[in-house]
Amino acid sequence: MKTALVCKKHVYNVRFVIDKHSQLYYCPKCRKNQSRKKQTYVFFTDPGHGWLRVKLAELVALGVADKISKFSYTNGDYAYLEEDCDADIFIQAKFGSDVSFAELERQGVLKNHHAENAAIREYDSYQVV
Repeated sequence: MKTALVCKKHVYNVRFVIDKHSQLYYCPKCRKNQSRKKQTYVFFTDPGHGWLRVKLAELVALGVADKISKFSYTNGDYAYLEEDCDADIFIQAKFGSDVSFAELERQGVLKNHHAENAAIREYDSYQVV
């Protein structure tokens, strides 16, 4: 069974494999056991659109900060990536091109938050600094 967890040693995410005998996850790159704690992201939606909340520092660490469009927003230390393109750029960089929103939701990596009128629309537009 594979699941998306973050290896503390690697800047980017790798696919973890569960050792069925010990029930521990390990990183195939460094072969060390890792915590079962999953890194989670919140996906905000309103009746018209959706945004994935990601730390700005993580976008920089993954090398995708300059690929995010002006249709995303920022507030404090977070970017709110629009669902149509920018969220996919992040997901592909973080989890790989074969991982879908639905798979991340099943694994508990994405948490949904719905509001009738999202305050995100009032945040500053995303700009590469």
